[in-house]
Amino acid sequence: MTGSGLNKSGTEPDNIDALLGKPKTSKPKTITKAIMLTKEDIEQVNYVAKMLGTTNFSEGLRHCIHRYWDDYGDEILRICKERDAIKLP
Repeated sequence: MTGSGLNKSGTEPDNIDALLGKPKTSKPKTITKAIMLTKEDIEQVNYVAKMLGTTNFSEGLRHCIHRYWDDYGDEILRICKERDAIKLP
C-alpha cells in the first residue's frame, strides 16, 4: 500500500478499517422473541408496515411499539415502579 491510501492496483481498499486493524463493525444485536398474535393483530401491523412503505412485518411492529412508547412510556415506567414498590409481579 502506498502513502496515498491506494492499494497496489491504484484503487481504494475494500475495507479500510480492516487494513487499519480496527474491529469489524456490525449491526446492533437483536433479540428474537416469539409472540402470539391474532389475525386482526397481524392485519393491523401489516397495514402499518404498508403505510411505512414496506412489506416488512418487523418494521411495522417496531413502529407500533415505538409509537406507543412515545405516547405512554412515562406512564408505563411510573406504573412499573409502583408495582415494584409493593412487590407485584
